[in-house]
Amino acid sequence: MNKRKKTPPATEADVLEKFRRRCCICYALNRDFKEKKGQIAHQYHNPSNYCFDNLCYLCQPHHDDYDAKSRQTKGLTRIEVKRYREDLYKTVSEWVESTQVVNGLSVGPQTPILKYSEQTIPTFKTTNQGLQITTSQPGIRLSDKKYHPTVNLDIHFKEMVIGSRRVRLLCLTTSLNLGLNIRSEVCACDNWNVTGFMNVLRNNLDIWMLRGQNIRYDDRDPMMQPRDSLLVYHTNDGENFLVISTHALSGATVQINMRCSNEVVETMADYLDDVGFSKPFDE
Repeated sequence: MNKRKKTPPATEADVLEKFRRRCCICYALNRDFKEKKGQIAHQYHNPSNYCFDNLCYLCQPHHDDYDAKSRQTKGLTRIEVKRYREDLYKTVSEWVESTQVVNGLSVGPQTPILKYSEQTIPTFKTTNQGLQITTSQPGIRLSDKKYHPTVNLDIHFKEMVIGSRRVRLLCLTTSLNLGLNIRSEVCACDNWNVTGFMNVLRNNLDIWMLRGQNIRYDDRDPMMQPRDSLLVYHTNDGENFLVISTHALSGATVQINMRCSNEVVETMADYLDDVGFSKPFDE
């Protein structure tokens, strides 16, 4: 009788670390990103194959479902679970990186709280020579005060093709009462990035970051080029934070910290649903 080969402890530790004890099926089917008690599963149902690509972390009920054989209902397939595994792995990687960014932030008591929202429509002004200047884009405006706000955050959505990819962009304009306008642009170009960001807005995930395109005409390696970013995260005391970072061609960074009411976060999510930001990309 062949004795079952045990997965080496180092490989088990690698799986647990990379998936942070999150079940890929719970996340894929229910957007449940909570830590679960479970087991390391073999995707090919072969315990002798303990290479990393054959392993994933599943909660106990889903591990039982995956290993069970049913003649009456369609069970979980290997290809299905493998895709769920890849989706969760990318999500955990992004989540860990975003967490590291949060750990380096310093948020003071004077951070403004965005409490009010309204829709914006395109508005224009014209110079004496007939040059048309856009003063507002269609989208939503978030403010800390209903009248005479000290900070406004305008968000509008657009979709375009860059190279061979269809990209969804969020154009952000932060206006301060000193007359300072700071413009940023972040994007999503695949389903897992859209889903991760929407999960944070719907409070199914605690941290996510969207990044912008690389700065044009910059001769540095693409991975080293500075990019705009929008970080959203929730704290265990019920607060919601937005952190916007924008980069100039010189490499200088401007970072803006804001808090948001629950109603404002819901408004952002509803707006992105309405304009099509959250719809699945065509595979």
